[in-house]
Amino acid sequence: MRSSKQLVTLESKAVVNLENVTQTSYGEDANLNGALATTLRRDPDLIMVDRVSDPKSAQMLTDAASRKNVLVGMQAGDSFSALGRWIKLCGQNAQAVACLKGILCQMLVRKLCPTCREAYKPDPQFLAKANLPAGKNQNFYRPPTQPLVDDKGNPYTCPTCKGNGTSGGSAFSSCWK
Repeated sequence: MRSSKQLVTLESKAVVNLENVTQTSYGEDANLNGALATTLRRDPDLIMVDRVSDPKSAQMLTDAASRKNVLVGMQAGDSFSALGRWIKLCGQNAQAVACLKGILCQMLVRKLCPTCREAYKPDPQFLAKANLPAGKNQNFYRPPTQPLVDDKGNPYTCPTCKGNGTSGGSAFSSCWK
């Protein structure tokens, strides 16, 4: 089933082929302005840009955002840092936030390896600072503090995490509106 909206991405290099999405690769950051101008002339319903590095592109995107939906990717440690970088790129505070609907900051949180993680009882002072009840016998987990050994006392590497203490990850998002 085809989408009734025209979706366009502007990427320095297309990483994944997206079905029913017009993907435009602009290469170097200097080529983004031209690719953005060409895209805006096509009048898409939604524009997604992987990153913006110059004020002229930011200006074009804020102008376009008053008429259509625009998603901009930006690397930042948290939502407020991303907002600060966007305002700095745009140059004018009022114009930068006029069409802003929200900021989403996503981070990868590593999971401890379920095979070799080590259970421990946390310090009661830590529990008090974290506002957790001290009376419950809850185990906390951490990466192994000692080398892993088999039944014969020979050291070995965890087959699940290959000795780094983590396996996989989980996305964690924070949002500011």
